[in-house]
Amino acid sequence: MMPVPAAAGETSGSRAVLEPFVDAAVAAEFMSMPRRRLLDLVRRGIIPGYPLGQGRRRTWRFRLSDLSNYVLSAGTHPQARDKIRLAVSRDGGRHV
Repeated sequence: MMPVPAAAGETSGSRAVLEPFVDAAVAAEFMSMPRRRLLDLVRRGIIPGYPLGQGRRRTWRFRLSDLSNYVLSAGTHPQARDKIRLAVSRDGGRHV
């Protein structure tokens, strides 16, 4: 994790820590799924991600804490459950 520069009047002991962004390969490994599947899910808005760039070919970045929180809440959050059901029905259950 990378420290944030201290603001005026802040001491170094109170600096916030930023979580680094990771690329799709690292995020896919963390999620135990193929990279292409992860990218498909993020493009459809099913899992959280941060697009960089404009147009069709975007580069995506992820925070592992966002992915972890998504997985932990997917079982209880109604909107997440609906998105997962929709993804499974479209894919015939092959990848989710």
